[in-house]
Amino acid sequence: MNRIKLILIVFVLITSTSIASAGTNNVGGDITTDETWTLAGSPYNVTRSVTVLNDATLTIDPGVTVNFKKGRYLWIGGVIKSGKLVADGTSEKKIIFTGTDKTAGHWRGIVFSPTSDDTSVINNAIIEYGGRKCWCNDSHRFANLILCFAAPTINGSTIQNSDGDGILCIGRSWNVTTTGWQDPTITCNLITNNINGVHTLLSANPTIENNNICGNSMYGVCNDALSVWANATNNWWGNATGPTHSENPSGSGDAVSDKVDYFGWTVSPVPCAPIPELSSVILVAAGLLMLAGYVRIGRRD
Repeated sequence: MNRIKLILIVFVLITSTSIASAGTNNVGGDITTDETWTLAGSPYNVTRSVTVLNDATLTIDPGVTVNFKKGRYLWIGGVIKSGKLVADGTSEKKIIFTGTDKTAGHWRGIVFSPTSDDTSVINNAIIEYGGRKCWCNDSHRFANLILCFAAPTINGSTIQNSDGDGILCIGRSWNVTTTGWQDPTITCNLITNNINGVHTLLSANPTIENNNICGNSMYGVCNDALSVWANATNNWWGNATGPTHSENPSGSGDAVSDKVDYFGWTVSPVPCAPIPELSSVILVAAGLLMLAGYVRIGRRD
């Protein structure tokens, strides 16, 4: 009997979902001096959109949750002066950017503007439920991440459940110090359940390598850049056969558009990136089967 009670407790812990207490740390408006959002102050509720400017750096500590109200966004970079985001989580304490409602398109997303600092980084985060309709045209969508003539590093993160693109890359960043072009680095991420996983426009030329790109409804990678091929090698597309494309007739993974270099794909999930988690339904079913087995064993005892 004690064994059955123990299994019941474990089963409840596995299948239950954590409910965060309602936080009172509301944030919004301009950040003009260096600021840190700490785990002790989490969750942070974005009640008005946040803009990081005036050469300020917003640092977000591991384990912090940022909840965005409907239509809000986080904008990095001002009209003239730069802004910087350092969201450096860990595999054990991920930083979560999410909507107050768990609905795709609830908030607009995180925008790295042309004046954002190219040393900005998002590591080990979960970014979800962005991609709200653009205010200028209902047919246009935002994305969970918009890299507009910007070159941050996005690594080890899960970008999911956008009502638009997971990551939208627009153009390239010009570095005035090195007088050279800079491009985003998108590596070791799980990019799933968006319209397009990664979407490139104009001259955008990000590095898209060693990611798990799967379950996106239109394209895993959609390249609308001008005369530029998207570098998307060494990714897993959700199937060992590689992505769906006319030049890969046997591919049944996420589709890719033309002008995407996807050859050299991996046949199994990339180990450095998060992998799709089992759904709660599967966990519940597994727990019930396990419990039933122990009940039968208990009866035989």
